[in-house]
Amino acid sequence: MMKKIGLFAAGVLFGTAGIKLLGSRDAKRAYAHTAAAALRAKEDVMKTVTAVREGAEESKAE
Repeated sequence: MMKKIGLFAAGVLFGTAGIKLLGSRDAKRAYAHTAAAALRAKEDVMKTVTAVREGAEESKAE
């Protein structure tokens, strides 16, 4: 019984620390950088897809 209470208390403490960590200024900065990198990657993928489509259309036309 005491072990379960101890595990529960540790979980609450760990969860509280995790929430504070995820809401920190550094974490928010990391989220912004990650989102920006994802958007840049999406743009690169879309450029590649467009180039492949154009190449396929040219091949099809020939």
